[in-house]
Parts: sequence; structure tokens; C-alpha cells
Amino acid sequence: MANSLIGLLITALVLTGSLRDCASMTRFNQESYDCSAVSAPFSRIDFSDTDVGKQGTVEGGTPAKVTIATSDDNQITATWGDGTVRINRQTGAVTTTLRNNVKTYACKQANFRM
Repeated sequence: MANSLIGLLITALVLTGSLRDCASMTRFNQESYDCSAVSAPFSRIDFSDTDVGKQGTVEGGTPAKVTIATSDDNQITATWGDGTVRINRQTGAVTTTLRNNVKTYACKQANFRM
């Protein structure tokens, strides 16, 4: 009786752990901010990974990459050449700081996960 109870508990723990891991597995995850409708110095920023130190792709601007300095559920801050880009992940607002000139743009946020 005790052995079957221990076996059931082990099985339950294994199943619970595997279900949790399956929920976090994705083959593709992309987060992007489309600024083509506003006068931003780039048309779009794409991230396939939002961990600190990872790079995002900048379309329509130079340099063509940003490097994430900080990232949380609300905001991403990245270095972009000699400046910075701060992205509000809730609203899609993108703030650039270039040569002590700070500007904010109302960009469209899109998330794609597969």
C-alpha cells in the first residue's frame, strides 16, 4: 500500500513538471515595434529574444542592431549606436535618446509566438 502511494506521488510530480515545461516551450517567439507610420529614425525594431545582452534588429535605421541593456515585463532598454532606445512593452511607445535629444514615438506593438 505504501509503495503504491509513493509511486502515485512520484508520477504526479513528474506529470506536473512536464506540463509546466510544455507551457513554456515555443519554437518561435518574436516581439516587434512598427514605427513606419511615425517620423522615427527607423521603421521597425524586432526581437526574437528579450533577455539582457541579446540583440534586436533595426529596419530602416543605422546601426542595424540594438543590444538589450535591461528588460522586464513593462520595458526594454537597449543601446543603439551612441544612443539608447527605451520601449514600453505595454503601450508600444518607443523613446530614443540620440545626442542628448529625447523623442518618443507611438509605434505599433506586435507579438508572435508559435
